[in-house]
Amino acid sequence: MKKIALIVLGAIVSVMGLAEITGILNLGTEPAWHAWIKIIAGAAALVISFIYAKYIDSALFILSGALVLMGIVAIVPGLNVAVEPLWHAIAKIVIGGAGIYIAYMKKK
Repeated sequence: MKKIALIVLGAIVSVMGLAEITGILNLGTEPAWHAWIKIIAGAAALVISFIYAKYIDSALFILSGALVLMGIVAIVPGLNVAVEPLWHAIAKIVIGGAGIYIAYMKKK
């Protein structure tokens, strides 16, 4: 389950970055370097999930935590790091929180 969660999160984050760079999706404003970081982080998550199985828990926790932080930063007024719809920031927090929960689940 953790591997699947990491694959899904990695794909989502990569697609978010690609959509922002190409202009297909314009949910807010973010610098180009931020979109490239999303692409690289998502690709790294995919590589880890397929090649480095022993790091899946850590990678899932880190990527999910980054999603939660991105959502929180977007909500906090005055930071002006990125401007995005409130629902998008909340979705990042919820999806990231679910990833953190899955990362801490014990194997059955």
